[in-house]
Amino acid sequence: MIFCTNFMFQLTLILGTARVGRQSEKVANYILKKIAGRSDLEVTFVDVKDHIHGRTIPPWENSELTRPWRDLVKASDGFWIVTPEYNYNFPSELKMLLDQELGNYAGKPVAFASVSSGGFGGVRAIEHLVPLARRIGLIPLLADLNFSKVAELFEKSEAELDASYAVKITTIIDKLLNFGAKK
Repeated sequence: MIFCTNFMFQLTLILGTARVGRQSEKVANYILKKIAGRSDLEVTFVDVKDHIHGRTIPPWENSELTRPWRDLVKASDGFWIVTPEYNYNFPSELKMLLDQELGNYAGKPVAFASVSSGGFGGVRAIEHLVPLARRIGLIPLLADLNFSKVAELFEKSEAELDASYAVKITTIIDKLLNFGAKK
């Protein structure tokens, strides 16, 4: 068996809300900071607000507006979606983004980080994202990351955040990379 030792995993980290004052941006930036500089992956940060166009543009329209997203999905080996929980679900703009592509998600892993102002950390958003991810061909990891009471959480020092989240972030990245190595 031959293993490719110079494989660079292409991860797309998605900030899944365009809402003004979004707390999820703090979480996405924290994750990005914790995984930056790794020699085994390249991260592309995607802000959903840069890829939605006021309506759902289905992939069969082959629109030039969605070409940057389609190209990015095609080049990605896996995804990590950071989403808030709005009304027990994930934001509609995230659905609009994901719906712009279909074929190039097939067989790629996806991890989730959910965010909420309450005590459940956005778990219900992930409960709704998992069936969608499966439907479009993504393979959801069994490990999720939940950020409860996010405004209070990010008032803490980075060392306090790291005590709760740094190891979990590394574990999820390792699971994504492990999945990619089996391809």
